[in-house]
Amino acid sequence: MERVVVTGIGAITPIGATATATWDGLLDGRSGAGSISRFDPDAAALNSRVACEIDDLPEPEAPITGTLEERSVGRYARLALHATTEAIADADLDGSPDASARFSPD
Repeated sequence: MERVVVTGIGAITPIGATATATWDGLLDGRSGAGSISRFDPDAAALNSRVACEIDDLPEPEAPITGTLEERSVGRYARLALHATTEAIADADLDGSPDASARFSPD
């Protein structure tokens, strides 16, 4: 069995745009549920009118560079990038050799 170590946490949820904001929302008993607003539930033939949507998707801190295809990042990828960026910062992984050495298996 492989060992897993959680080194950093990142989140973007209906109750918070960061892991800290999400945790605070949970402690405050906030709900992320609300009326569906991102699409028409009738047109999609859904029985439910309630969902937990992420309304406030922050813009990336740095522009996404590369080809047009690489810059045309969809919403799901932007959500993942946001949470990943937060987790990397939380883990204090900046790409420096010192950071890599801290997490070597030796």
